[in-house]
Amino acid sequence: MAIDIHIVNAGPAIQGEVRLGGGVQGRTRFSVPADLPTTSDKTLRLYAQPPAFGKDVTVTLVEGETVIATTKAALVIHDPTQLVVGIVAERPGDIIGSLNLLPNQNNVAPLTLPLDPEDLPERVQAWGTLDRLVWQDTDSSRLSTNQLEAMRGWIAGGGRLVIVGGTAGPSSLSAFPGPDPAVPPDGDHGHRGQHARGPGRDGTGGHARPAGTDRDSRGRAGPRIGG
Repeated sequence: MAIDIHIVNAGPAIQGEVRLGGGVQGRTRFSVPADLPTTSDKTLRLYAQPPAFGKDVTVTLVEGETVIATTKAALVIHDPTQLVVGIVAERPGDIIGSLNLLPNQNNVAPLTLPLDPEDLPERVQAWGTLDRLVWQDTDSSRLSTNQLEAMRGWIAGGGRLVIVGGTAGPSSLSAFPGPDPAVPPDGDHGHRGQHARGPGRDGTGGHARPAGTDRDSRGRAGPRIGG
């Protein structure tokens, strides 16, 4: 999974890292460097494997072995067979309202998430949360090279990119990988097909919102971590 961590430093400069525990055994530590000058206001993206148990994860800012700040972020647990559909569109609500996706074999309704291009991760492993991505009237050039490479790997692993017609024209799709990246809807809305399964969903049932969609956690002491 990918987590965006917002940090505001109103104190002395910090050369440290942001850490998060996770993994199937809950003993794995994930981290990203944090260079925080005085008055800095940054958003760092951390890629991690969700813990097998629990409903939240602890994010910690450290310098050396000194803990500077810590906060918790909610982790949503769901049926690992649930269909997850991301919507990148100028008006995602219109698409979400028009979808007619059937529940899965456990009678769990699909989950739809409105996303901005910047929310899409730059590592293919983090794309494992998504089964399908619907794209409409959004310039694909907003995606970075790393995002496009991750998308290419996701599609190769079975992810479905669905291009929906709109008013932007074909030039808005020029950055997409491959000569024909769109996978037409096949009418079988309840079937998952051969979809990618990265560390974002490793069979444990853990799921966190893709980066950029969860802004609820905020640290309060010293440098602030959160939305």
